[in-house]
Amino acid sequence: MAGRRPLTETAEIRYAEPGSSWWPLLWGPAFALLGLVVELTTPGPLHLPQWPVLAVLLAAAAVPWIRARRRFHSVTLTTVELTVGGESVPLDRLALPEAEPATRAARVLGAASTVPKGMTEVPLLLRQPADPDSAGGSDTAGDPGSAAGSGTAVDSVAEAGTESASEPVSGLESHTTAGTETVVLAWARSPEALRAELATLLRSE
Repeated sequence: MAGRRPLTETAEIRYAEPGSSWWPLLWGPAFALLGLVVELTTPGPLHLPQWPVLAVLLAAAAVPWIRARRRFHSVTLTTVELTVGGESVPLDRLALPEAEPATRAARVLGAASTVPKGMTEVPLLLRQPADPDSAGGSDTAGDPGSAAGSGTAVDSVAEAGTESASEPVSGLESHTTAGTETVVLAWARSPEALRAELATLLRSE
């Protein structure tokens, strides 16, 4: 899982929210035009050169705000990956939960601490690949020197494993043969539309 990556030629966009349009660039010029109209229609001195300069400055100040929203509030779903904010996740690592999971402590995708204002969360399961070192113990299994006293240790570990297996790790994690599935939160303005497209793509994999 990494940051935003360029779309490949074979990636088809199935859902997209730009995060922001460019029309807020007109707020500054509109304000300057309104000020100019007020000056022209009321008695007092005129500041004709200043209003165009103000319009340009306000429009320029809006550019970083718009660019930030288009980067960190955008959602793009392709046939290859889901990009939420500045974070992209391959679809082969995602799954839709069968039941509504606990989301209070779930990580929000897109490098955000909370779901952005105006967006609705879409809970997903993120698969973490199984750790090959977790199956390790086989290196010492055939060592005669390590065999002594291992029976008791194995029994205690087995008992501890049985007890811990009977309790859920947390409301956010589940363990499968493919690794660990962790609940994460995607988000969108139209969560049902995003969820429907995700269901179609994930079902076809």
